[in-house]
Amino acid sequence: MDMVKIRTLFTYFALIGFVIAIVSLSVLLYNAITGQVAPLALELSLLVGVFTFLICTGLTIIIGNVEDPSYQ
Repeated sequence: MDMVKIRTLFTYFALIGFVIAIVSLSVLLYNAITGQVAPLALELSLLVGVFTFLICTGLTIIIGNVEDPSYQ
């Protein structure tokens, strides 16, 4: 696999992590508004989504800089 395909793959993983984080956050906010207790798995999925987004976004930028130093 060349660098462009790897960077695209990490970009897709970052988008998936972002969607997981947004969905988890919206369910947590709904539970907070309605006064329900959110399960621990929901909070953990929020953490997984955020960390997946941050790590994959960082790797996308690093791979882009290795491939093309002017990539920002």
